[in-house]
Amino acid sequence: MNRYGVEIPMETVITYLDSDPYLTPETLYDYILRDEENSHTPISVILKGYKFVEFETDGTDGISMSPGVYIWILKDNAELPSIEGFSPQFSLVEIDGHKYRVLYVGQANKELYDRVVKKHLKGNPRQSTLCWSIAAIMGMPYTITDQGKPKLDNDHCQQIGRWLLENCHLIYKVVKNINSIDNEEIKQILTFTPPINLGHNPLKESDPFIQRVRKYRHIPGGYKNPNYWKLSLLKFLPYILIAVGLLAILYFALK
Repeated sequence: MNRYGVEIPMETVITYLDSDPYLTPETLYDYILRDEENSHTPISVILKGYKFVEFETDGTDGISMSPGVYIWILKDNAELPSIEGFSPQFSLVEIDGHKYRVLYVGQANKELYDRVVKKHLKGNPRQSTLCWSIAAIMGMPYTITDQGKPKLDNDHCQQIGRWLLENCHLIYKVVKNINSIDNEEIKQILTFTPPINLGHNPLKESDPFIQRVRKYRHIPGGYKNPNYWKLSLLKFLPYILIAVGLLAILYFALK
């Protein structure tokens, strides 16, 4: 019996423990409840005091210059890649009757605008753990410095920023008392357990996806999808065929 009052068969527990060395008996139940079909409905929370930002129509001008807490939420058609076959598990936030998946919770103890626009949307993993996690999940070619920080070229940094703009909305709350920012951020992380938040996340020891985000963040180049080269080849296949066709035409023209 776990803290949700749900009894889980011992054979199920043993199967999960055998399948993933990261899981422990003490931290297993949360993951099973999130993973078993129909056993756990993601919570849907209505937040008060948070402002909604839709980048396509609002841009970034509406983001406050004050300190506060912000939450990145995914658009309906957006997807975060799985790692080693494990997909991210999301909780939901309800805004004007519409439910969005919560990707990441963060704080800005100086300016929300500076943190969101200059640190996240610029896509620099050295200054943003959100961007670092995305780079790791997508297998971008970053290196790890002697200080343990990721270093990524500008083209891929811009790619992260574009991904956030194309796949996410933002909600944020201005926190007037700067001493309350930590508490507000931790409260929302505990509420939503976002798949990219590592600190203060109660599922960081039991959720396989979160475990792998933590693992691959510290491996140069992050997670390499086994199908990466196949996908790359398919992307360039039309250009390869055109080049082969032109070479064939040139060959027969000169013959």
